[in-house]
Amino acid sequence: APFATLAPADAGRVAARILAQEAWLSLLLGVAVLLWARWRAADNAAVGRESALSSEMLLALGTIACTLAGYFGVQPLIGGAREGAGLFSFGQLHAFSVCCYLVKCFLVVTLVWRAAGESN
Repeated sequence: APFATLAPADAGRVAARILAQEAWLSLLLGVAVLLWARWRAADNAAVGRESALSSEMLLALGTIACTLAGYFGVQPLIGGAREGAGLFSFGQLHAFSVCCYLVKCFLVVTLVWRAAGESN
């Protein structure tokens, strides 16, 4: 939406701000879900129902890893890529970032689906 209504430079700043907020929120929520899953796994392991490492913990770790790689790993390289510096082009970095975001969305949907299945 910003690119449809604003000048390209302004739209880029708006998009960068939205993505930064989403990345920090993803980290915060990812760590919260990881702690919750760890607590549940420890309770279940204590009664012998599952191991201390649950699939929910792996899904939460995956979302955190995707956020770290897709935003915090790529963001510092984007400015240089726009100027032609670095090993990767802007398009390659953008594609990698988008792939990380899509994988993160899939992991979150899977986590929600699994949690909803347990409540039934």
